Amino acid sequence: MQLANQDARLYGLTYTLSPRAAAPATLAGGLPLNQTRMVLNMPLLVETDLPRFLDALRARAPGLFRVSGCRLARITEAPPQPVNRPELDAECELRWFTVAAGAEEAK
Repeated sequence: MQLANQDARLYGLTYTLSPRAAAPATLAGGLPLNQTRMVLNMPLLVETDLPRFLDALRARAPGLFRVSGCRLARITEAPPQPVNRPELDAECELRWFTVAAGAEEAK
């Protein structure tokens, strides 16, 4: 996460991970698939910083993830200033998917 943030030349981030759980059967399609929910918070200068970060994360991610949703909000009510200072706050929920441990032995 931190390296993708650096790759996108952004301003840092925080995140929380929930415990790994089995993915819904309709999504897993019979595979022993697990998912981990992550909530990510990060400041942004402009709206296009978010897709740039997600592209950097896809390039670095050791697996598959899906963005469940994002919320953007202004940090202040003041008009944007012509300085390189984040004016937006992004909160996104992602789901990381992994194959359950022991899945290869079951084959």
